[in-house]
Amino acid sequence: LGNMPEMHLFEATIKGQQVALAELEFFDKKKDWVLQLRAKQGEWLMNVMSRLLITSENQPLLLKELKADYETYMEERFELFEASPVWLQLREQGLLVL
Repeated sequence: LGNMPEMHLFEATIKGQQVALAELEFFDKKKDWVLQLRAKQGEWLMNVMSRLLITSENQPLLLKELKADYETYMEERFELFEASPVWLQLREQGLLVL
């Protein structure tokens, strides 16, 4: 996934309702890319991102740990997130599942 992304929060009207959203901008050597998701998911992802990046200073977060963290923070099943376009985009951009 490259380096830590920058997060920008904003609101949009979707089906007549105001929805809080987040836009995460990822900067990589190959290309820059943007991920839009619900604001709370964006906050969660920013919180775990440092543990998703593989560095010499930390062990990468395991899938079962990621799942537990998501379910605690988001108060919803991780399988819903795994089936989402957000998860698919993360995988396409280089998220490794261990």
